[in-house]
Amino acid sequence: MKTGLSASRATFVGLVALLLPFTAAAQTRLYVQGPGDKYYPVVQMLHGQPCRVEDNHLIPMPDRKLVLGKADEYLPICLKVSGVETHSTGIMARDVWAHTSNTFQFSVTLEVPYLVEGVMVALVLEVEPQGKQISVHDVGRLEPGVARRLTFQVPLEGDHLAGKYSYHMLVGGEEVFTSELSESFRESVLAQMVARRVAEAKQASPAVFFAPEPVYPAGLFRSGIKGQAVVKTRITPRGEPLAPVVVSATQPAFGDAALAAVRLTRFLPRVVDGRALECEVSLPFDFAPPAGKE
Repeated sequence: MKTGLSASRATFVGLVALLLPFTAAAQTRLYVQGPGDKYYPVVQMLHGQPCRVEDNHLIPMPDRKLVLGKADEYLPICLKVSGVETHSTGIMARDVWAHTSNTFQFSVTLEVPYLVEGVMVALVLEVEPQGKQISVHDVGRLEPGVARRLTFQVPLEGDHLAGKYSYHMLVGGEEVFTSELSESFRESVLAQMVARRVAEAKQASPAVFFAPEPVYPAGLFRSGIKGQAVVKTRITPRGEPLAPVVVSATQPAFGDAALAAVRLTRFLPRVVDGRALECEVSLPFDFAPPAGKE
């Protein structure tokens, strides 16, 4: 908590605005209220406005109520979260009709091992006596291996505020994993997600469940060359990659990048007579320099 003071002819009194963290239910999805009180999934924040999709077009929904609804599953993406800090300020000036200016500030550092777009942070504040307030902030694009420090501010009304807060990391409006969840928990949930899909199949070839795009090697930006790589891996019955190796690569750096991507990939295993079996696959990758990097 931080109390703000300002010097002027008036006397300023610091107000208490204390919000303590709490654990909220995970696996949520962001929705926006539309016509007829119908709620639509939010897929993107555009200039601070939630957007839904209709006929493949983004429809902005300004000044509409936002809610977090329960979701059956996480989106299988993991954000590294660190350096969470919060504080709130409040000032009352007697010469401006006891005007109150309270702000809740939330800071966090986010990092990803692969390119992630459409990132949002949803802050849920439960403040007495106002009740629950949801504030969604657009992060946009996170570059692989680049830590971003972000700070968001939410205005609060009233004085002597107290309550709780939580935050949700979303991509395209869907809740994702964070590094604050234990690795064993994430792996257990991913295994359950794979198992649900396996249970629906009697016979199935192995397939990719989630795969990040391989990162074009930074050392090759100047050359701007294109290339290929092939990685061979075994897939466990839980859909995990096992002992992946580079079979071929036009440049060693392409092989390294493809190998890193496969290690972060989750698969759907081969299914025979309703049973998930270990199998082996070869995965080809094509590389081209990102736009503007040639």
